[in-house]
Amino acid sequence: MPASAYIESLFALIFIIGLILLLGKVLPMLAPRLYGLPMKKTGKNDRRLYLTESIQLDPKRRLVLMEHDNQEHLILLGMNDEKVISSTPKKSKKGPKK
Repeated sequence: MPASAYIESLFALIFIIGLILLLGKVLPMLAPRLYGLPMKKTGKNDRRLYLTESIQLDPKRRLVLMEHDNQEHLILLGMNDEKVISSTPKKSKKGPKK
């Protein structure tokens, strides 16, 4: 095999690895939009429903933490069913008063 074929293969490999790294940076930013829910932002916003956090448990199940009107809901999403695991008032980020 000529040396130019090795160099061409090396550049193709570097290009593919670069694309994978770029997708690794871009996809987490797009993930909330894929579900149609906004991530919580600072500032004035009229939305009442936020996707706070989401974890993929296995290929068929996902655990989602949602915020809605000062309530947090932990929801288990499956292929054919959904289950609310807990609903609690939203915790305050402030410490105890002195």
